Amino acid sequence: MPSPLLDLRQCTIRFGGLTAVSAFDLQIGADELIGLIGPNGAGKTTIFNVVTGVYRPTSGTIIFENKPIAGLRPNTIARRGVARTFQNIRLFPTLTVFDNVRAGFNLRLRHGLAHALWRMGTFYREENEVARQVDELLEIFDLGKFRDALCGSLSYGDQRRLEIVRALATRPKLLLLDEPAAGMNPREKEISDRRPTGRARHESSHGNLSARNRTGLWNQNRGGNPGASAGESEGHRSISGRRNEESVRSTCFGFS
Repeated sequence: MPSPLLDLRQCTIRFGGLTAVSAFDLQIGADELIGLIGPNGAGKTTIFNVVTGVYRPTSGTIIFENKPIAGLRPNTIARRGVARTFQNIRLFPTLTVFDNVRAGFNLRLRHGLAHALWRMGTFYREENEVARQVDELLEIFDLGKFRDALCGSLSYGDQRRLEIVRALATRPKLLLLDEPAAGMNPREKEISDRRPTGRARHESSHGNLSARNRTGLWNQNRGGNPGASAGESEGHRSISGRRNEESVRSTCFGFS
C-alpha cells in the first residue's frame, strides 16, 4: 500500500491552557478528495494553519511526501507543494486579476534577478509561458473576462474563485480549501466538471460538499476524529440528514 501524501499523527495544539486540537489523526492519499465538516470552533481552520506552518503543533507529527514539515516556515511548506485558501479572502485588492494569479507562479519561476534585469531570452520565454497558463486558469474558472480588472472590484463569489485559481497557480500537490463556497449564491456555486489531475484536494466546509472519496464529521468537543472510519460514517449520515444528494452536489466547488 503506498504511503499517504499527507500523514498527521496525534497532532495537538494548545494556546496557553486552551486545547484547540487534541490528538488529531488524518491521512490523505495522492489523487484523493476529502471533506472535513464540523461546527464552529471544532478546529478545522486550526488544522489547516498547523499543516501550512502558521502554527507549530504542540505535539504530534506531520509528514508530507515522507518528510516531516512540522515547524517549517509557511513559504517553505508552500514550496514543498502545499497550497491553501482562507476563510476570509486574502487577495491583493489593488492588483489586477491577472497579476494576483501571476503572483502565485513566482514560487516556481526558474529565472532569477539577473535575467529580469538584463531581459535575457530565458526571462521572456518563461514570462510568456506563465501568462499563457494564467489565462488558461482564468478561463477554466470563468474569470477571463475580468483579466485586467482590479480584483477588489469583483463580486464576493468571483473573489472566492480567484483565490482558488491563485492557489492552483503554485502547482500544489495538496490543496486545502477552507470554506470555499461560504457566502456564495447558488449561481456562484455552479460546479465545473473539469478537475485538477495529479492533485490531492482537502476541503473544509460547513456542509457545502461535493462528491468526494471520504467525508469526516469532526466535533472537537466530542473527541471526534475524521481519520477514523466511524467518523466518516457519522459524517455521511449527518450530510444526508440535512440535505439530499443533489443539494450537496450543487453547493460545492469543482476545480481544474
